[in-house]
Amino acid sequence: MRVVVTGSSGRIGQQVVKELAAHAYQVIAADIARAPHDLPAGVQYIQADMTKPADAVGVLTFRGRKPDAVLHLAAIPNPTKDPPDVVYATNVLSAYNIVEMVGALGIPKLIETSSINWLGMDFRTQEWWPSYLPVDEFHPHQAQDPYALSKFVGEQAVEMIRNRCGTEVISIRPPYVVFTDWWPDVVRRVHEEPLSFASGLWSYIDVRDLAAAYRKALETRVNLHESFYIVADDALAERPVADLAPEVSEALGKKAKSLTGTQPGVDNSKAKRMLDWRPSFSWRDFT
Repeated sequence: MRVVVTGSSGRIGQQVVKELAAHAYQVIAADIARAPHDLPAGVQYIQADMTKPADAVGVLTFRGRKPDAVLHLAAIPNPTKDPPDVVYATNVLSAYNIVEMVGALGIPKLIETSSINWLGMDFRTQEWWPSYLPVDEFHPHQAQDPYALSKFVGEQAVEMIRNRCGTEVISIRPPYVVFTDWWPDVVRRVHEEPLSFASGLWSYIDVRDLAAAYRKALETRVNLHESFYIVADDALAERPVADLAPEVSEALGKKAKSLTGTQPGVDNSKAKRMLDWRPSFSWRDFT
């Protein structure tokens, strides 16, 4: 299968490219940055800006061939480093250009990268907590910031192209993504700063498990636009979230009473059921 991966030089994108290459996919990698030095053998690379329609067309018609699927990861992942208008415009325009070209070219499958921040929690200005825990894909969003809004619009964009062209579309919602070299500091924070992970409801994912979920999404047929929270099985905490949550907020504490044991505040059962995906890594593996 021929697959285009946008945002392929980002840290998540690089892992996704490695995962696909290791499973014999023909990968076309594209990013605004230069190619990483350790690009897997056989992967073809294009330097391109997905906010520019001509670049998006060039990537999706590389060497005169369209791909069988597109994995769209190109975006600004950290909204604290750029002005709000740049964050929103970059994320929305890149998603729109990819969606339009996927539809125009008749590419049958599109997997786009959303976020747990589709909910609107991490960068909110007014405090709010989910209506229930664990959060699942039925929970509504309550965006208060440009980043969360951009992720909401990205999911609406792929829904649009499914409605128009019948494209098979999936949205992946990662939580706090932990890269392999981050684990020592993350484990330290679990021990010393357990409340620092509250805004993500103590959910997380090892980047290798996230990359595997993208591959599983490629291998799964869906009839509707499906979104998936890709989170680890356990909370990023030594103590139960039901015990930690009241220390953050009385309201959150009440919602967390339904959580048991090491259960995080985000549910991954839909991804397990529909994608036949299972996380392999826990923060406890690195203690």
